[in-house]
Amino acid sequence: MAHALRTAPEECVGFLLGGDTVADFAPLTNVSPNARQGFELDPREVAVMMSRSLPVIGLYHSHPGPSVWPSCQDKAQALPKDWHYWIVGQGFWLRSPPTSCSGSFGGH
Repeated sequence: MAHALRTAPEECVGFLLGGDTVADFAPLTNVSPNARQGFELDPREVAVMMSRSLPVIGLYHSHPGPSVWPSCQDKAQALPKDWHYWIVGQGFWLRSPPTSCSGSFGGH
């Protein structure tokens, strides 16, 4: 995604917009003080996005390195269970990653 390339080596974050499927992307500002290792949303920006005509149906963020496997911090995010959740890496992406922070993921 172009947004991830523009923000590298920091993580990007944004909303997925649409209905039954993702129709658009809404880049957000990563306000984390440590944006190379995580993301935080600006509550004011979130409020504006939630009032848009297309509903927010998910969230995406990037991992600047090659891994798209979610960190424990990623899995701890309090997101609605029906949202899409995408992680973008260098040339890879992962939709709806596992939610558990224990065990291994596909042998990785």
